[in-house]
Amino acid sequence: MNYPRKLHLIVGLGALIIPGIARTFCSEPSAPKAPWGSAPTAPYCGSYGNLSDCSEWEVRSFRDEVEQWLNQMKRYADDIQDFANDAIEYANCESQKSIDEWNTFVGH
Repeated sequence: MNYPRKLHLIVGLGALIIPGIARTFCSEPSAPKAPWGSAPTAPYCGSYGNLSDCSEWEVRSFRDEVEQWLNQMKRYADDIQDFANDAIEYANCESQKSIDEWNTFVGH
């Protein structure tokens, strides 16, 4: 029997003998960091809604900055949603650990 196979056998037997150990660790999630920087601002040439004063490059550059910012905000919102889901999972895990601890204590 090679070493990795032995290790899998030991871990598997341990999980059967002591089933509660595998479930006792709850991983606390880390909140995502907010995006750095600020939202783009319109170029001065278009400050009063008159885009005819702006060059094509200025309009395109501002549009690209806005699209990048929106993509960054979307990724951040997705990360926040994932964090919220992970936090719920963590709270449920910790709750179950407490219930298991109580049941073990009272002999159930």
